[in-house]
Amino acid sequence: MTKFEINKTYKMIWPGDSNLFSFYKVTKRTAKTVYLTEINNGEKVSCRIKTSPDDEFVYPIGKYSMCPILRASRKV
Repeated sequence: MTKFEINKTYKMIWPGDSNLFSFYKVTKRTAKTVYLTEINNGEKVSCRIKTSPDDEFVYPIGKYSMCPILRASRKV
């Protein structure tokens, strides 16, 4: 399973536009929470880590229909 690593940057793809990306850097992490900083505007968020069989993932801007997902497997 791929996990989030501190000081690494990850790419989030938006489901409505496959050419639109957001980049987040992991600043801190615990066993259940990851702390992120968005690269473009410096906004800081904390998210609970979810798991799939392949990797960890989070919902940095909330969970809703067609929301983007930040996956640990999309390391830049």
